[in-house]
Amino acid sequence: DICGEPEFMEKMEAIYHEKAVEKGSLVVSACGFDSIPAELGLMFNSRQWVSPAAPNSVEAYLSLESDKRIVLNFGTFESAVLGVANAHKLPELRKSRPKRPRPVIAGPPPSKGPMVEHQKAIGLWAVKLPSADSTVVRRTLSALTENPHGLPGVDENDGQIERRKNFWSTVKPAHFGVKIRSKSLLGIIRFIIFGLFLGLFGSTAFGRWLLLKYPSIFSLGWFRKQGPTEEEVRSASFKMWFIGHGYSGANLASQLGN
Repeated sequence: DICGEPEFMEKMEAIYHEKAVEKGSLVVSACGFDSIPAELGLMFNSRQWVSPAAPNSVEAYLSLESDKRIVLNFGTFESAVLGVANAHKLPELRKSRPKRPRPVIAGPPPSKGPMVEHQKAIGLWAVKLPSADSTVVRRTLSALTENPHGLPGVDENDGQIERRKNFWSTVKPAHFGVKIRSKSLLGIIRFIIFGLFLGLFGSTAFGRWLLLKYPSIFSLGWFRKQGPTEEEVRSASFKMWFIGHGYSGANLASQLGN
């Protein structure tokens, strides 16, 4: 499933998890363009913190690049609109299910910081991206808290079990967030305006109709109903930077957390 709608993903898990376990099937959500790199990037960054060092937070910075105009798929836009539309259902769904364990993260939660950030080290401006990626990462870390050695596979041999345990034991939990970057402050303002349109119109049926009817207008040209052309696809790429913050030792994390 490549959608980016947290409410849909968690609803499908609630409905099909037990059936999947019974049948030995794997239901994999969030297989879209940024969710997989986000999660793999978090895992890679967290594994670089060799004990006694421990991560506290990892932030991903997403950059969309192209020699031509950036045009994204309409399905991505539709997922964003539906994600806003169903956001109010997510707390109700979570309350109806057993509470998931929270991972133990070294140190206190990071501060929210400014709305717009200037990362001089990598030469970019950034603003928080309210995507499903943070939710996806939190779900994985919660599952890892329940299963510290990872989820067992069907008919694993001894070697596979050993590799699974060795890998997942090196993944450390951390607070995670995603920001979208731009080389200019003007680009960030454009992101913010698009986000305001999405939040304002996505909460009502008529607003959603307008958004989905005229995606190019309300996304300021980033989305088109017909999607990008083959030439635009070939010229486009994306990069993600993962910047981790943490502690050199558990004692320091404990002192700062008190």
